[in-house]
Amino acid sequence: MLKKLITITFICFSLFAKANMAEPIDRSGSLGSRPFTNQFVAIEHEDLYMKIDKDFKTALYHITYHINAKKEGQQIPLLFYASDWISGFKVLVDGKEVAHQHVPERYFEDNDFTDFNYIFGDDEEDVLLETSPTSGFIINLKDMLYFETDITKGKHTIEVFYEGYRWRNGINWVNEYSFRYSLSPVKYWKSFGTLDITIDATAFNHDFTTNLGNPISKENKLFKWHFDKLPAQAMLIDYDPKISNLAELVVAMEAFGLASFIGLILLTLYIPVVVGYRKRHPDKKYSWVVILGAFTLPFLFMLTWLYSYEFIDYVIGEHAGKEHGYSTFFALFVYPLAIPVFWITFWIIDKRAKNTIK
Repeated sequence: MLKKLITITFICFSLFAKANMAEPIDRSGSLGSRPFTNQFVAIEHEDLYMKIDKDFKTALYHITYHINAKKEGQQIPLLFYASDWISGFKVLVDGKEVAHQHVPERYFEDNDFTDFNYIFGDDEEDVLLETSPTSGFIINLKDMLYFETDITKGKHTIEVFYEGYRWRNGINWVNEYSFRYSLSPVKYWKSFGTLDITIDATAFNHDFTTNLGNPISKENKLFKWHFDKLPAQAMLIDYDPKISNLAELVVAMEAFGLASFIGLILLTLYIPVVVGYRKRHPDKKYSWVVILGAFTLPFLFMLTWLYSYEFIDYVIGEHAGKEHGYSTFFALFVYPLAIPVFWITFWIIDKRAKNTIK
């Protein structure tokens, strides 16, 4: 019987684990970034406009750079890094669209990017892109987009459009969402002008937070900021979804708490069964009810613990993280440890009932 129970345990656990043993990670979304400028281009002002959709899933970006070119001729004024953008990446110079592309292999032969040597050096191809004061990653020149244009000395506007996808952090019971835009390349610029940020949340009917401080205006759900220095390494727009009162309760209880509650109910209901059997069979040396309960109740407790994760996710709904890592794995070890505890408990109850009858 023990072998059968163990076999059933592993079957039930394996079915559950297929969908629930994923490592809780930060799911990648689109990462936009301020551009890297060549040594002859100064960005005097930047307008960053971002429109969030109604579900906080995607955002449309429209960034306008007001530049001052210190030399004229065919050149590459800016290098862009926009990771995993969905669609619509478009560049306009003075209102006219120009073709953009990834850095080709011929760069390494012809060295077409000499104007950026003050950033990369003569033989370097990597640069640090910071996403916070304590984190960041190395990006390669091949990861960037560029365009060539024939511009005159003086002032010009460069506009960039694209659609980006949100980030999802599933490490907790309830997903946390964010949009991220790295501002750190400004430290490579020859000069720093002013920055205006507008977040258009007219379609989004929930609260969100940013790391930009208090806006100077938020009329009609158009949130505006003005900066004359770098406000942060990266702009973060965060949204923590609200959940129902029932979901808050089960999240507070956790899977183990739910299983313990159900286990206590099962234990309370089973004690009269143990006592009732002894009353009917006072002379029996062993109680099969005690043996059965010692194996079945820990098994039911373990299954309840395992499937409590799915139940909590179901109660939370669409914003459930559903990635609990290896925490569910520990429930499997409860079964062999709980058997002697339940067995001794039921044995004591059975013995007392037997002594009372005598």
